[in-house]
Amino acid sequence: MPRYYSSGYKKTKKSSGREKGRFWIWSTIILFILFAGTIFYITRNNTKQNSNQNNSDKIAVEGVEETEEVNANAAKSNTNRSLSNTNKNGNTNTNKPKQIKAYISLIIDDLGNQGPESEPLKSLLAVKAPLTLSVIPERPKSADAAKAAKEKGFEVMIHQPMEPVNPALSAGDGAILANMTDAQAAQIVRKHIEQIPQAVGMNNHMGSKASPDAELMRAVMKELKNKNLFFVDSMTISTSKAFAAAQEENVKTAKRSVFIDGQDDEAYIREKILELANMALEKRVVTPIGIGHIRPKTIAVIKSMLPELADMGVGLKKASEVVE
Repeated sequence: MPRYYSSGYKKTKKSSGREKGRFWIWSTIILFILFAGTIFYITRNNTKQNSNQNNSDKIAVEGVEETEEVNANAAKSNTNRSLSNTNKNGNTNTNKPKQIKAYISLIIDDLGNQGPESEPLKSLLAVKAPLTLSVIPERPKSADAAKAAKEKGFEVMIHQPMEPVNPALSAGDGAILANMTDAQAAQIVRKHIEQIPQAVGMNNHMGSKASPDAELMRAVMKELKNKNLFFVDSMTISTSKAFAAAQEENVKTAKRSVFIDGQDDEAYIREKILELANMALEKRVVTPIGIGHIRPKTIAVIKSMLPELADMGVGLKKASEVVE
């Protein structure tokens, strides 16, 4: 009995010691977890507050930069107001235009047959984009169309008629013919520059027979050089020598990439403008040039596609900004 009692007493004491050891171990673990949780909570809140502040500052700067890109001439007070409103709201305007990644140029040909009061020209002059308008000389309303285009802020070119290969087609009055001398061609160019003083450049109207004549094209380019005008080769035929002649005579020049309205169909025109935009985005051509004509469907599609082009990151340039 004493041995049984003594043995039981020792077992109970040993068990009690173990329980006390476990108690302190678990207490230490729980206290450590609570302490670590408290530190994490405090650190997380501070980080979140700093992050929110940094984001707010970033949004404010981006808001100002985008405003300056959209309107470089905005008054300082308007810029400050935009910055203040951005900080207050804590977010940016998602409707702001995307950054421009590439550019295209659009030339609209065949002005001159209708005056500023005509519906096609009124509609064209209402387009809010830097288009280049090319006026055929010696037409009933050539002078009026050029003047109206210039007053509305558009860049003006001379759409110089040149002889086509097809004898059934006529380039009309004032055309440069393949059988002309250099002097005759130069005289026509001088005459048309005087008639359309608003012009800063020239491109050819038709000309599939005249433009492959290198000597004739050099005579044209020499006159353009004297007046500091550029030349855009409409490329109505693949064998045209106009672009090469312009380079030889040190006249700023470029080539047409796409005719956007070879068919008078809105879906077709839209497809061709998208082709031009993708050409620019993919850098197949640095700034491709599209040529269209003063037609209701062409004008309507250009107007409707301006927001879409902006969303694609594609802007427009005048022809004078493309030639080199």
